[in-house]
Amino acid sequence: MIMKKLYLLMLALLVTSLSLTSCGGSSSSTPGDIVKKSYKYLESQDYAKIANMYASANGELLTDEEKKKMEGMIGIAAQEQEKNGKITTITINEENISDDGNSCKVKYTIEYDSGKTSNEKADLKLIEGKWYMILKL
Repeated sequence: MIMKKLYLLMLALLVTSLSLTSCGGSSSSTPGDIVKKSYKYLESQDYAKIANMYASANGELLTDEEKKKMEGMIGIAAQEQEKNGKITTITINEENISDDGNSCKVKYTIEYDSGKTSNEKADLKLIEGKWYMILKL
């Protein structure tokens, strides 16, 4: 049941909001930069790096076991996402960083070579100086 929920969540995130972002390596990366980086990892099928980009909703980093499970789910969800075509452009429309600077809501648009576009949202948290995408279950 948990795996099914995780799969459905990953599919929804990838297909509808592709909430795959990363730890930015440092707080000098903007949340929008993180969103774009996650798509580069998706394109290169580096699912382990994408899994490392997530934290739980309560701000805790994922365990190694949770990351491994996510890698598998990301791979499956990526196959569904590919049905839209190849991503040609990601435009960051809005970055709303909270007053305390520890969370951010990013709105962005994905354009595909098929002519499709998709308006997406991502929630990020700043943890230990790095931006992480928030995994919502």
